Amino acid sequence: MKKIVVWGLCVICFLVLLTGCGSADAVLVNKLDPVKLLTKQEAQEALGKPVKDAEIKENPTGKICVYSSQDGDSFIQLALQDKDNAVQIFTDLKTNLKGIPAPGIGDNAFWAPPGLHVLKGKVYFSIASGKGGVQEINTKLAKIVLTRL
Repeated sequence: MKKIVVWGLCVICFLVLLTGCGSADAVLVNKLDPVKLLTKQEAQEALGKPVKDAEIKENPTGKICVYSSQDGDSFIQLALQDKDNAVQIFTDLKTNLKGIPAPGIGDNAFWAPPGLHVLKGKVYFSIASGKGGVQEINTKLAKIVLTRL
């Protein structure tokens, strides 16, 4: 009976150690939490008005985070793609959308609907906003996100 208890405790300890150790992919996924990359406070400051809590949607290629103003007339959207094909998606979109280069932002960036598209390493994200001064707002927010990648 004592051996069973000891082996049971060993198995439990081993499982606890395994769950405590994350892979590099797990770290990347946690790092790419859109709410950590672009906060509610930063969205409010960019729009110049209060925003609702982030609405997060997941799709097969990544996550989309939307901060909508409380009055409903403006928004900030951050779309993240960190899958293996993110670089290819970025390249295809840049070609197909005839993107206008945005030099000095990330490894590569361009303007095309719905906003600013940025590639840094193997991460592709886009920032869109529904308010006047879109280029200035999107550029400022992209630079904030880049500091957190």
